[in-house]
Amino acid sequence: ASFGLRRRTGYLLHEAGQYTEARAHNLALLHDIETTLGADDALLVIVLINLAQNHYELREFGLAQDRLTRCLTIATTQTDHWAIDQTLFQLGVLSHEQGDQDAARDYFERRLTHAQACENDDFIEQAQQSLLEWQARLRT
Repeated sequence: ASFGLRRRTGYLLHEAGQYTEARAHNLALLHDIETTLGADDALLVIVLINLAQNHYELREFGLAQDRLTRCLTIATTQTDHWAIDQTLFQLGVLSHEQGDQDAARDYFERRLTHAQACENDDFIEQAQQSLLEWQARLRT
């Protein structure tokens, strides 16, 4: 329960715009979960996503990408379809915003492929929509 409460606190710090504090809080939480439960525990997924968002807001794009890549590895190992979907989306957005359209396309297409493999209508609809939005942004 303590990890869940701490995870929520990190999220709330981020939502309050306290990105530096949220990052410090989430880094400590990441360390404690790794030490207690191991480097591949499923609890790390949300913490890594939150940290990636902290890094993104602090314009630490390389660190954000590193966190998301690690999250994708853990989510794939744990077969956490929601986390795979979210991580591929965030990696696509991050790649697009950094100007790497080939990587963005790959992530958005992988997200759609994953959604179709899961046969999850919500995932499919969201993945199709984000792919269309990305394509529209390329044309403007």
